[in-house]
Amino acid sequence: MLAFYERSIGNPIPPVEHYYSITDPVIFRHLSCDIEFIFDDFMPVLNIKDFPNESGHFMLWELSVSNDEQSKRLLPIFINDDNILRPLAGKKIWDAILDEESILSVTGKENLSKEQYEKLSGASCDYAYDAFLTLKNETEKKREEIHRKYMYAFNLRIEAAERIGIENIKRHKLKQLDTEKTATEKEYLRSNTIFPEFRPVLIVRMDSGNALYQ
Repeated sequence: MLAFYERSIGNPIPPVEHYYSITDPVIFRHLSCDIEFIFDDFMPVLNIKDFPNESGHFMLWELSVSNDEQSKRLLPIFINDDNILRPLAGKKIWDAILDEESILSVTGKENLSKEQYEKLSGASCDYAYDAFLTLKNETEKKREEIHRKYMYAFNLRIEAAERIGIENIKRHKLKQLDTEKTATEKEYLRSNTIFPEFRPVLIVRMDSGNALYQ
């Protein structure tokens, strides 16, 4: 990633031994960046040796409902040349790409028209709707559980404050806790707002089958 970026802006590729850890600030900065496919740029044409598949478009989309990393999902999606979405094929292609034994070849590049992109993104959005509902419900349930535990502990603090024997100290403490509780409730209601985002991380054109090796 670092080498690709430096080459893209005309810089020499830095020696690899200078960056050997993900804790290095330069590497960390690159890993922290959001990756997004630009639809009006070219896309690579990909072939996976000994992997039978139809020709079409493989895409990796990031679905998120908040900035929390646990509220994000990567969805592999494949749509063939007949515009038929193949959910199982998408998962298999992604597994093959991640497989260290796979032999991947970039055989060329193609432009992706705006019309093509709109068709692919529209079909992908429709497919991702159920995943969005699941992720939304999981996120809301997790936030609710955290808030419930926090409020339970908070109420124990209020009960303890009510047992303070000196009246003016007790009133001051209860007022302080009431202010904190109100702010916490407001923050909880605010955090429950869902901001869905669905963006393409990767789009490639898939060669069919073993076209290179027959």
